[in-house]
Amino acid sequence: MKYSVCCFFLFLNVCILLHAQNGIPTARYDFSKDTQYLNHLQALKTEEKAKPSLKLMDSISHWASLHKDWETVIDFTEKAIALEESVARYYRLGGAAGFRALEVLRPLSLPYVKMMRHNFSETLRLNPNFVPGLRAMVEVKASIPKILGGSRPRAFEFAERLKVIDPIEGFIALGYLYEMENDLKSAEEAYRSAFTYLKNKNGGCDATLLEQLNKHRPRLRYEVGVAFSTFLEEYDWAICLLTAYHDRYTLSYTVPKEWVFYALAQATFHNNQKELATHYLKKALALRPDFKKALDLKNRMK
Repeated sequence: MKYSVCCFFLFLNVCILLHAQNGIPTARYDFSKDTQYLNHLQALKTEEKAKPSLKLMDSISHWASLHKDWETVIDFTEKAIALEESVARYYRLGGAAGFRALEVLRPLSLPYVKMMRHNFSETLRLNPNFVPGLRAMVEVKASIPKILGGSRPRAFEFAERLKVIDPIEGFIALGYLYEMENDLKSAEEAYRSAFTYLKNKNGGCDATLLEQLNKHRPRLRYEVGVAFSTFLEEYDWAICLLTAYHDRYTLSYTVPKEWVFYALAQATFHNNQKELATHYLKKALALRPDFKKALDLKNRMK
């Protein structure tokens, strides 16, 4: 009985920790109502069943990941890996398992958390310098309990490795970790280092910079934009980055769209663009009328 109770709270803590990353929930999609997705998926599955191939397995898992059908991603990526390992496949499987862990009932999340951790580790076994894999391991090690392999010191080690390979990813990862530790001064210093690096290298927020930040993870533009707005008051940069993230927003993105509008509303409001801030705030609340942060900002703007 004692073991069962401990397990229950372990499951609970895993889910809370995974949900609590910077307080931002994960965007979801009800693919079961998307006829176009389901029809194309069925066509691909029929073709793969008649003539199995790695190319078709990858096509199915890629199509499913675009629509957040994580169980299908897991099934066909595992089949593909059984035939041929690759960095991309392990990374996709780790990500799908992580997102699925956030969707299932809490007592059912543990196998997905273990699958996530294992496959991100396999990604780095094949390519120790794989930037998205290193960034994923920062979050995994920082978020899950020690009994499942979590370790804040190891998370910081991965962030330091990242900084050598990709300074922006590394500084943003360090800032994220310091935020989790509630060390806001060190978080600000990490984000300031990222800003200084970008400013010295690019001068301003231009097309070259935006493409550079889209190289590994589209979400990086959102993370940098929010950090520059919240910690550094570099609102012009923040608006540029967040607008770029919004303009390229697709179904596969993991930040809920109302959070993107909210971040833009915050940055434009503090940049004395109240009319534009009101516009973005309306869009955020249209998607989620009970969005507390947006409602609080609306009250402050009165």
